[in-house]
Amino acid sequence: MKKGLLTIMVVAFAIYINAITPLSFGFYHDDAVYVATAKSLATDQGYRIISLPGEPVQTKSPPLHPFLLSLIWRVNPTFPDNIPAMMSLSAIVSLLSFFIIWYYLTKQDYSSKLIAVITIAVFAINLRTIILSSGIYVEMFYTAISIGALYLAEEYEKKEWNWVKGIFVGVIIGLGFLTRSTGITILWSVVLYYFFRGKLRRGLIPITIGCALIATWVIWGYMNKPTDGGANAAYYESYFQTLNNVIQDAQVQTGQSYGVTFLSIIGKNILMLVVVSIPLTCLGMPYSWIQNYSPEQIILVVILLFLTLIFTIIGFIRQISSKGFRLLHFYVLTYLALQLIWPYSAYDRFLVPILPFLILFLILELLNLAMLLRKEVSAGLTISGGMSVGVIFIIISVIIGFGATYYGLGVYYSVTSLKKKYIERANEDLEAIYWLTENTEQDDILMCYRDPLYYLYTNRKAIRSSPLKDGGKIVGNQSDLEEKKVIINNLITKNNVKYLILTSTDLELESQADEYQKAYKLLIKESPHLFFPVFTSSDGRCVIYLIQASAK
Repeated sequence: MKKGLLTIMVVAFAIYINAITPLSFGFYHDDAVYVATAKSLATDQGYRIISLPGEPVQTKSPPLHPFLLSLIWRVNPTFPDNIPAMMSLSAIVSLLSFFIIWYYLTKQDYSSKLIAVITIAVFAINLRTIILSSGIYVEMFYTAISIGALYLAEEYEKKEWNWVKGIFVGVIIGLGFLTRSTGITILWSVVLYYFFRGKLRRGLIPITIGCALIATWVIWGYMNKPTDGGANAAYYESYFQTLNNVIQDAQVQTGQSYGVTFLSIIGKNILMLVVVSIPLTCLGMPYSWIQNYSPEQIILVVILLFLTLIFTIIGFIRQISSKGFRLLHFYVLTYLALQLIWPYSAYDRFLVPILPFLILFLILELLNLAMLLRKEVSAGLTISGGMSVGVIFIIISVIIGFGATYYGLGVYYSVTSLKKKYIERANEDLEAIYWLTENTEQDDILMCYRDPLYYLYTNRKAIRSSPLKDGGKIVGNQSDLEEKKVIINNLITKNNVKYLILTSTDLELESQADEYQKAYKLLIKESPHLFFPVFTSSDGRCVIYLIQASAK
């Protein structure tokens, strides 16, 4: 089976390297923020988002991932020449995570070696995994560290007590949190696991060390918390501040109590993250799948997705009944529970760190159904039994067929049309970036949708043109263009913006994107004396406006 695992790793690495597209950098925004903070660390400016005016301290995202990226920046400080190396690091870490997953599942007896290899193979070629393994994202780093921490914590509980090993386990637990704040669930699950197994005293050392590392980051973040909200604050303020601001703003708009608003966030996430995203992600299907089917076919696919979710849940329950309620199960539940209370976690990216386990549960249940099918056939079929066998066979075949089809399309898409799509999008920005570099001053403030990307290329401070988040709040009535115009003007005035850059791909990942694009167009149309176009791209899809002083 180790040869099978090695083969998977080689094939997956080849896919990831082929999928690497430096021009995709900055499209999802988070990757450019990571690199901006990495540059700050590498140039000894502290842990700051140096792309923003005022260079605020980064207190939202923990520093371990940017620190690793900063080592690459120190070796090669030439941007964007260092981007491929940073992307390749993600691919390498993904391979490490596959080995850790295999080791954990087999050594801790969660699955056989064959099933573990199949699970990793499916996980490795999932489109979400490919995108995250060929870009500059934190998920694969976190996946490797978190599952490594689970293995060490479970192993420590079984072996003879050793305080040195206990410290090491605690450090890895703490590093999980310092990679991604979601890592707090590693600590929670370890505490619950040791408690219910009557080993809480044994776990005192790793739990204490983990708590100490977590507390260090929390205290540092509190001491450096921003005193002023406003534009882009959601990218450096703490998660507690963002959550509180989101709920308070929603209260103002809906008139509901704090508790009801909080419960509505949980309800939305149960629907979108659990009911919708889990089966879609396990089958490798995009959110846009509905566009490819007729109304009658959509009903059938929805039934299929529902069955996939049910089988995944049953596989989870069945494994608990056979293996006992163990650390992996505590972790999956605590991880999902934390995501349910976060207002922006209702999509597939947040599932990737536990996707290997979700895939495992689905595979186990499909295998159980296959064994049931075989048993029925061996026992001889009655008419009713034959119908049951036929239904089970069709369900298994359709789920596997759908998964195989979409996984194959995902691999093909990631190395062909997705790369082309990234390049087409990047061309607009690159033309604008070249003009800004040649025709603006270094102290000019830019306003654009991909602000850290523009900073890294031009060395001009930039704020995000998306006014969807102001201090973490979702602002603006969906249909009130006048309100949106006021919000945009406030962003410009408060940050002394000199150049506004609008491209055809702005806001396409946001809700209310069309409404805000209309607001920008209306604002510029009504104030041509304040917004003077100084650059238009060759295809006419990108325009840079000089903002007159009287507009501020």
